[in-house]
Amino acid sequence: IAGQLGHPEYTNDIIYRPVINLRFGAYYLDWARDYLDGNLLSALVGYNAGPGNSQAWRERAGADDTRFVEILTFAEPRAYVQYILSNLYHYARLYGS
Repeated sequence: IAGQLGHPEYTNDIIYRPVINLRFGAYYLDWARDYLDGNLLSALVGYNAGPGNSQAWRERAGADDTRFVEILTFAEPRAYVQYILSNLYHYARLYGS
């Protein structure tokens, strides 16, 4: 990611700079979404649990997003996605969709 975004002399300490961290994270999430057929939910799970895991769970669940979240075999990505979706719901209510 560092090389793709013009940081060829990357060191671990720059990841603690908010601007860099946000840029790297957004780049990776965008990559994961593209890799996982444009599905944002799959990308969020992939961001947390790895794109290979997300892809395997998506293949088992098919297009059903509820089933997809239910079959996540790790608790952390399930909680992560539920937290994000809850915040998305509240922001949409506050600011419109």
